[in-house]
Amino acid sequence: MSNSKIKTALARVLLFISVLISLFCYAVSPLGYQMSVFAGGMPDEIPEENLKNAKELWDILIKNGFSEAAAAGVLGNADQESMFTPIFEGDDHQGLFQMSSDQVANCINWCKGQNPPLEPESVKGQTLFLIASTWEYDFSSFGTYQGLDAFKKMKDVVMATGEFCACYERAVGGGEVYAGNNREYQDLRKREKFAQAFYKLYTGSEPSSSDDDDADSSKDGKKNGLLDGSAVSLMSVKGAKLLDEGYFSSFSGLNEEALCLPSSFDLPLKDLTELSSWKKNIKYAEDDRSLRYPRAVVMIVGILVTIYSILLYIAYQFDRINNFIELDALGILTFGKLRISPDDRKSTFNDKHQERKVVVHRDIIIVCLVGVTIGVLLISGKIFEVVVYLMLKIQEVFSKH
Repeated sequence: MSNSKIKTALARVLLFISVLISLFCYAVSPLGYQMSVFAGGMPDEIPEENLKNAKELWDILIKNGFSEAAAAGVLGNADQESMFTPIFEGDDHQGLFQMSSDQVANCINWCKGQNPPLEPESVKGQTLFLIASTWEYDFSSFGTYQGLDAFKKMKDVVMATGEFCACYERAVGGGEVYAGNNREYQDLRKREKFAQAFYKLYTGSEPSSSDDDDADSSKDGKKNGLLDGSAVSLMSVKGAKLLDEGYFSSFSGLNEEALCLPSSFDLPLKDLTELSSWKKNIKYAEDDRSLRYPRAVVMIVGILVTIYSILLYIAYQFDRINNFIELDALGILTFGKLRISPDDRKSTFNDKHQERKVVVHRDIIIVCLVGVTIGVLLISGKIFEVVVYLMLKIQEVFSKH
C-alpha cells in the first residue's frame, strides 16, 4: 500500500470528523439562531404612514390594559424591528414584530377566524393575535417578571423595552446588556431610545426611571409608619427609664398598626431577579423528575448513533487501505450488509435486489451524514422541535380538507 493512499484516507477521515464537529457545534450553539435586525427611527424621522401605525399600536395596547411604560417598550421594539410596517414580505421574519413564518401562517388563520375577520397585514390584526395567542407564553417562559399581566403593569420604560426584547423578540447578541437578566441583545440602546421618545410623544411627559421609583418607595415606607434606627433607640432609652422607676403597668410601648407588606412590584430589580430564578429552579426540578430519564435515554441513543456513524466511515477507509490482514471492518459493523467496492467505481447501494450492497465513497458519506444528523438532533433535543413542526404541518393540511 502506497503512502499516498494512506495519507489520502487519513485526510478524508480528519476532514469528515471536522465537518461533524462543526455541524454539532452549530446545532447546539445559540449562535445558530441569531438574527440581525435593522430598522427604526425617531418619531420625527419615520414616514407619516408609519407614524400613524405607531399611534394605532399605542392605542391598541393602552386599550388592552398595558401601562404607558409597557406600551412604549413594545413600540420601541416594533420601531427597531420593522419601523411599524405590518406587511408580510420575504421568506422569514415578517410583519410588525418580524414574526417567524410559522407565526405568520398562524396569524393569518387566526385573523380569518375572527368575527368579523381581521386583516392579517394590519397593526390591529397582528397585535391582537400576539396578545391572544403568544405573549402570555413568552413572558411566562422567558420573562423576569413572570407573565403578561406583570409586564402590563411595568412603570419603567427602559426595563419594559428590555423585557419585551428578551421575552418576545429574543434578538440575542450585539453586546448591549439588559439589566433584567444580564444578557446581551441587538441594538437594545436604540430600542430604549425609541421607546422613550414615543412615551414622551404620546404622554407629554418624560419617562421615569427605576431610581425614581425606588426613591418613591422609600418615602412611602416612612409615611406608612416604618421606624428608623433613631426612633427605636429613643424608645429603648425611655423603656429602660420606666423599668428602673418601677412603672411596669404604665409602659405601653408602641401603638401597633397593620403593616403594609410590599408586593412583588415594590421589590428592587435584584430581588425580583432572584425570586424569578428560584421559581424557575423549583419548576425545572419538578419537571426533571419525570423527564430526566427519558431525556438521558434519548441523549445516549444520539451519542451512540453519532459514534456508530463515525466508526462506519473510519471502517470504510480502513478497508480501502488494508492489504495486510483478512478483516472486513465495514462488513462487521454493518452485520454483513455493506462492503467496499474493489475499484471505488461500481456501486450497488441503490439496488434493492442485492442483499449485501457494494458501496463507494459517495455512498458511505451519505450514510454517515444521515446518521450523524440524526444523532445530533437527538443529543441537542432538536428532534422534538422537528416532530412538533411536522405534526403541526400535518394538522394544518388535514384542517383544510
